[in-house]
Amino acid sequence: MAPDRQRVFSPFQGRSTGLDATIEADLYKDLRLKTTVLVRSEKEIQNVMDRNPFPAEAQEDPSHLIVYFVREPPAKGALDTLVRAHGGPERLSMPYDHLYVVYPNGIARSNLTLDKIERALQTSGTGRNWNTVCKLRQLCAH
Repeated sequence: MAPDRQRVFSPFQGRSTGLDATIEADLYKDLRLKTTVLVRSEKEIQNVMDRNPFPAEAQEDPSHLIVYFVREPPAKGALDTLVRAHGGPERLSMPYDHLYVVYPNGIARSNLTLDKIERALQTSGTGRNWNTVCKLRQLCAH
């Protein structure tokens, strides 16, 4: 957004409000920045935390547990296809509409990249480590 213009967004109830598209449009209009914006409510962030299928990893090594927030739920069977095609040491779980991945050997050395995930799941997304997810939850509470 232009430096001389500030934008305040009101609280919302979830993804259906179109706030993500509004922010994307403003970023493109003001900065010519084409990027994917994913908006989540406080309740949705809390659900991500509550439904974490890897609680031990979240405690022991939170920087290697990544939550991939995706724009759209993937097609049925897409995650199974990704797991079979990848075959790496990473552990994946998608109990609902967010993908959780444990990278035991680190993210930088892994072949399981965001691009590979997006292609397999046929949707765009962004990944955040567990420390960041916890920080997002704290920010939502303020």
